[in-house]
Amino acid sequence: MSLCLTALAPHAVIPATPRYFPNLVSHHEAGGATYLQRYYLNDTAFGGPGSPIFMIMGGEGAIPPTTGFFYPWVVDVLAPRFKALVIEPEHRFYGESLPLGNASYDNDKMQLLTPEQALADAVALLVATRKARNCSVAPRCPVITFGGSYPGWMSAMMRLRYPAVVDGAYAASAPMRFYAQQLDQYEYYRVVTDSARRVSSGCPAAVRSALRLLGDHG
Repeated sequence: MSLCLTALAPHAVIPATPRYFPNLVSHHEAGGATYLQRYYLNDTAFGGPGSPIFMIMGGEGAIPPTTGFFYPWVVDVLAPRFKALVIEPEHRFYGESLPLGNASYDNDKMQLLTPEQALADAVALLVATRKARNCSVAPRCPVITFGGSYPGWMSAMMRLRYPAVVDGAYAASAPMRFYAQQLDQYEYYRVVTDSARRVSSGCPAAVRSALRLLGDHG
């Protein structure tokens, strides 16, 4: 079991000061009500109009200031190399980004928690950022999105759904076929199990044994 059960390293992040963007509660209905979406922005390496904007997609969790930016290599390595501005929105319905405040989690309000609404949130923030930085038109700021797992899928969808705004997408471990409903709900676990078995043939059996012990003494 010791071959495959290891301590998890601390999540690599860059703490940052939060900002707030007045985004639409619903991008698909008339009315125009807004909420304050929390996001983070780093422009220390930004080269001005014509330089790129890198957007790190938020996922299914809060992003407090102590977390700030995921993927430090985007801020510390890629941004200086390409003179990019880095921006990261918190996904709606998580952390402080609640479209309807404390009522956001009422059953009849959860219809606003969709990837489509979250993608539209990100696009609105990008469009406003480009305008504020004077790079909506030539010299236009190209946009690259980044994400892993569900945010990886979001990153890919940003490029597919909004090609006029997003110029490229980095999608790591993005469950594309899962969200297309081309795979069953356990396929991810089979892939993880097969990967663990390739590293250590006894790993899957050891994990199953440990889970059984936890269940017996839980």
